[in-house]
Amino acid sequence: MITGHEYIFSYMTNKNSLVYDGMNITIKQGPFRTTTIPFLSILNWYVYEDKTYRSLFITYTHESGKQKKVQMFAQLGEPGFAAVVEGLNAMIPQKGLNHLDKKEAFKIMKTTDPKKIGALSAMIVILALTTTFMFSGLRHFFDFGYDSEVFVEELVAGEYESNNMTLYGYPLQEQLEETYTKGSTTTITYFTPIVHETWEEGDPIQVVLKFDETEYENTDEDAIEFTGVARNFGWEGMDTDQKEFFYTEYGFDVSEDVILFEVTGDKRNGGMEFFMWCLINGIFLVIFGVVYIRSK
Repeated sequence: MITGHEYIFSYMTNKNSLVYDGMNITIKQGPFRTTTIPFLSILNWYVYEDKTYRSLFITYTHESGKQKKVQMFAQLGEPGFAAVVEGLNAMIPQKGLNHLDKKEAFKIMKTTDPKKIGALSAMIVILALTTTFMFSGLRHFFDFGYDSEVFVEELVAGEYESNNMTLYGYPLQEQLEETYTKGSTTTITYFTPIVHETWEEGDPIQVVLKFDETEYENTDEDAIEFTGVARNFGWEGMDTDQKEFFYTEYGFDVSEDVILFEVTGDKRNGGMEFFMWCLINGIFLVIFGVVYIRSK
């Protein structure tokens, strides 16, 4: 390597560089990360090549006495990166590990194959995303309890043990009907306020029933008990425009924290979310498992 020369190479939007001053090499990765390594402290170096990038591993002895590692990335075909590798090969060829099997090289450097780390990291991210996105449904699925008798006022007061319950109350005649059309399929969802026995006109609406078309058609119009799930976790609940509909159309004062109760007819809910969670993560687990095995 030429003393004092700045070798520049890019990776995605980051500008990376390396400078050798005769004693140390200073590595800059992006605008914020800088690492200075005494040249004589270098233990090993290894070039890892992927289909989309090249990566240079350098292990060295830190002033604390511990072995540390720095990893630099470059896009394919970067001349600055190639010049750094040529310089290392000219100055300390005996410390290069590219003559070894990849598995053995990573073992000597006490680090892990990026493909394995990448697959594992991606799996963790996807698991976290799907769990976060489906958290409310999963929570209902793993709610093994069931309250057989919960009145509207008890639901509002939080006096219940399980969100899976049979709710007792008095549905009002006023209703919101929402129609969804996708392709040749049309589905209808119904929203109906339900109140307690002493509710009077002008009092706030604190609970709203939600029916799909099948449950709505199978429910007796004089029914006062409904089996399903109280959806009040995370982002569950009614949309603002749905609340505004009841105010604009019927003059109802719908509470800001109104509870949406989905009538499903089931004592256990969240099965669909759990199935989708298992399916999505299962597919990615197989994909990343194949990547991991091939990387061995």
